[in-house]
Amino acid sequence: MSFIRLRLFIVLAICCIWSVSAHAQTIISGHVKDLQGEAVAGATVLLYSDSLLTPPMKGYAITRKDGSYSISPKSGGDMWVQAKCLGYKDRKVKARVMPESTDIVMEHDERSLSEIVVKGTYTGIKMAGDTVKFDTGHFSNGFENSVSDILEKLPGVSVSEGGNVSYGGKTVDKLLIDGRDLFTRESDGLVIKNMPADVVAGAEIIKNYKDGTPGSNYGRRDNTALNIKTKGLGRLSGYADASGGYKDKYNAKSFTLGAGNRLSLTAILSGNNTGTPVFSLNDYLSHMVSGGNVTASGQTSIKISGAETSLLYRPDNLCKDMNNMATLNAKYKASDRFEINGSLLFNHSDTHSRTERDETYLSADTLVRSASLTDNRGNFLTAKLAADWRPTDKAQLRWNIKAGMTDISLGTAATNSGTSGTKYDNTAKNNGRDIESNVSLNVSAGKGLLFVNGNFAWNDDKDRSMLTTNRRLLPVDYGTANNGGNDFYISQHRTTRRLSIGSEAGYSLNLMQCVSLNASVSQQHEQNTLRLTSEQTAGGEDKIQTDEYSANIFARNTKGALKVNAGASVTVERSSITGRQSENRIKVYPSLSLSYDFSNAHSLSLSLSRTKNRTETAKMSALTLIDSYNEMTAASAIDTPFQTGTSLSLNYNNYNTASQTYLTVYANMQRQDHALTPVVSQEGTTSTVAYAYGSHADNIYAMANLEKRLSAIPLSIKINLMANYVESPSVLNGMDNTSTLKSLKAKAIVASNFRSMFNGEVSLGYSRRISDIASSRTKTDISGIEAEGKLYVKTGRLKFTASMAYSHSKTDTYRYDIYDVGLSAEYKIRRLTLKLSAENVLNLDSNSWINTLVTPYYSAIERYNRMPGCLMAGLKWTY
Repeated sequence: MSFIRLRLFIVLAICCIWSVSAHAQTIISGHVKDLQGEAVAGATVLLYSDSLLTPPMKGYAITRKDGSYSISPKSGGDMWVQAKCLGYKDRKVKARVMPESTDIVMEHDERSLSEIVVKGTYTGIKMAGDTVKFDTGHFSNGFENSVSDILEKLPGVSVSEGGNVSYGGKTVDKLLIDGRDLFTRESDGLVIKNMPADVVAGAEIIKNYKDGTPGSNYGRRDNTALNIKTKGLGRLSGYADASGGYKDKYNAKSFTLGAGNRLSLTAILSGNNTGTPVFSLNDYLSHMVSGGNVTASGQTSIKISGAETSLLYRPDNLCKDMNNMATLNAKYKASDRFEINGSLLFNHSDTHSRTERDETYLSADTLVRSASLTDNRGNFLTAKLAADWRPTDKAQLRWNIKAGMTDISLGTAATNSGTSGTKYDNTAKNNGRDIESNVSLNVSAGKGLLFVNGNFAWNDDKDRSMLTTNRRLLPVDYGTANNGGNDFYISQHRTTRRLSIGSEAGYSLNLMQCVSLNASVSQQHEQNTLRLTSEQTAGGEDKIQTDEYSANIFARNTKGALKVNAGASVTVERSSITGRQSENRIKVYPSLSLSYDFSNAHSLSLSLSRTKNRTETAKMSALTLIDSYNEMTAASAIDTPFQTGTSLSLNYNNYNTASQTYLTVYANMQRQDHALTPVVSQEGTTSTVAYAYGSHADNIYAMANLEKRLSAIPLSIKINLMANYVESPSVLNGMDNTSTLKSLKAKAIVASNFRSMFNGEVSLGYSRRISDIASSRTKTDISGIEAEGKLYVKTGRLKFTASMAYSHSKTDTYRYDIYDVGLSAEYKIRRLTLKLSAENVLNLDSNSWINTLVTPYYSAIERYNRMPGCLMAGLKWTY
């Protein structure tokens, strides 16, 4: 009996060992070749669990130079592989486990090639259903440094300063690397701006992207994804770049990308004092601003303080600009059903500006000349942790928590010729803390999707300001001081707190496989508190509380050339303000969107909706707030935090690959009903502003991009036009007033892409901005011209760039002309690159410029120094 047990134990042990060994050694490998037996390098091989290629993927690989690939799936069972490559038809075969080889034979896509090869001319673009595939090498000239530089050369693709990518005027929602979702949403822009260009093998725009989650088939709109195809990423790659030079200028950056099977990460260290942005407003909004401030109708409201705005918005008048940043973003996939991700970011900024102004105060047509020096310093720190769990194929739970801190200090010293000569010093300090959390649950139920989500956000901002001056201009009780001739002072301490709690529950389903219906109910509670402490003005506290209860229904068809997306939110809005009457109202916010696809590269869309915006707490307050040495805000007449309006948008895209002509047109008009109107009482140079309801305010924006690639010679022509019209009401000393702003920008670029050592680029730009203030018949007009030429030389390991530029700007009274010469050279020795650069060498010490500033109650012409040029040498190491 014991012998039988022993034999049974040995057999079971052997079976267990064999099973574990077999599982550990599950490898799918083979070669990808064409019909002629030639290796297909750079093809993407995707591994799925069934022949329908149902997400999520079980693995992927990029073929090597010999066409070979290898994938180690995380689980066994039947598997299928799909091979994709530009110029070939997608091929799907059943996978075989080693030692058997899963070879794939791909056929040239004659149908697709007929779309992209016209009269023997290769366009570098392939349309395949909802996917637009770009051969990035066709558009590159070898002088691109980052993924952003490459993307900006692709027809129809644009990249903002913060790394936001748009295609055909529509924002890209998801960034993929070789088909994988590697990064956190917050880090996408940083990856686009910092990932090196030389790893890119291609790019794809996926118009109707679905990630395989339970809710991906029930969205209120189609998502767009950008897939960056690489030449093969190691588990750890990146670069370190450092330069230094004339007048202690420096520029240093390191970028690390980790792309493991389970763990992926990006780490960036960056800093300079040359004025090159390392941290943009978009980065701040992604990492710091609460995403929990969502109205019950689904709209998002974003608020940042004046101190934050002054530091984040990089004005043109900075003559010193130091910026340093460190960020770490990581994602860990514990299993096919659970992943966590986190991010950490720190930014330090130190700027200095020097400005002279000719200020015209409109009530008495008073001209004042002023000079000011401003120093801004700020620190941002934010951390986020998120989790995504799919306990079953039909359920998904997401949760995240984010916390942030800000520490900003501002200092201004100024003198002016008004009121017998006024001088003042103004110092301000802002400390902010915020925390937010969001949780959502999606469950496939019946023939649709049940979804529930909740959000929480809390913010606390403290602003302390001290103004010292030699003259008492404002109608308040000044304190006495002894500060270098400034004998009077005003101090204020503001605390602003916001608490927001919201939830939503609903159901989505697809009817007749062509109509998507989404219905939900939601609520949002928000409480804003403004507390003021001051020795010179009456302190106190204002509390604004709002509650929104909404019933939302939206429907859209998902098939056919004509697509309709329509819906509405019926909202009960309740608000109360300290010391003022509470208000209850019922509002309907409808929306309608129509789009027609003439083809997969030719479309027209039109959308119309009612919108809602929240009014800033300070503009609703009954407290007296000091804004500057000669400006203050008095008690507001606004009694509701909700401002309604109408938005109308048009988007037209025509990408004709046959003629290599790419056209995008976008236009938007926004009208605000009963707009927030500043009521200004002005006496000399002193202004008191109170806010009230007024007539409507309009904002019209239009943009057109045209790109033409010549077939006879490798030249591309890009033309960009932008126009903006803004009209807003105000009241000046009891007289109704309308301020208008009209602006126009035009730019043309002609670039070559010869397959030789020489290439060039020439650009010409024109801009004009006209401001009118009706009550005083004041008109401000500023225009500018920019011209630049670049010569690119590439031979072997050496890359050389020479540039010449001319900038011209003028107003009715001033004119400035700037000439610029730049040079750069790079010599690569394997992984080491030697660098020399000279930017704006004709203006190494100073760089003067002009601009205009217009408000409803005064206008100004500014003269200031911009960032000077620099001479630097450095090294770059790639790993």
